[in-house]
Amino acid sequence: MSKELSRKVIEAGLVPQQAVRLLKMWGCVDHDMPEAELQEQTQQQLLAFVEEIGELLELEGEIPEIKETDLDLLNLWEAAQPRQVKYDFSGQLLTVTLPSVRDRAGGFVFKRGHDQVGAVVRPGGQITSEGGKVFEIVQVEPRYIKDDAAFLVCQVQEVPSDAAVRIL
Repeated sequence: MSKELSRKVIEAGLVPQQAVRLLKMWGCVDHDMPEAELQEQTQQQLLAFVEEIGELLELEGEIPEIKETDLDLLNLWEAAQPRQVKYDFSGQLLTVTLPSVRDRAGGFVFKRGHDQVGAVVRPGGQITSEGGKVFEIVQVEPRYIKDDAAFLVCQVQEVPSDAAVRIL
């Protein structure tokens, strides 16, 4: 954590005085930094501190990516079925058949590694499911196995049959 970020956190009164003394002793913060006393802060002041601290964290790249995993996906993947996925690239309709499976939350799961997964599995794409139902991809999130993004999980909403993209 940078000294600027440390200063902002201490100014916000989030660090007890004893801890500030220790941080000074260890050289983590400047010795001339005042030991902020907890004061009554307005909600607006607290929100301003949160915004400033968030901006500093983003600048320093200290917000880690949360790598979400789903241990059931490998077992669910055994029941994968081919589905049509369509994406309209400014009038050019790309249609690909990819294996996928539905997760417990109703989303569609695609395995990374297929050349065209990243091209069509994106918000705005459409998935044709069993029975001809069409779903629009609203959000796509990776799921990890160790450090590798092995699956893409799509949150979807059903599209009325008259609004679905059709192959010409």
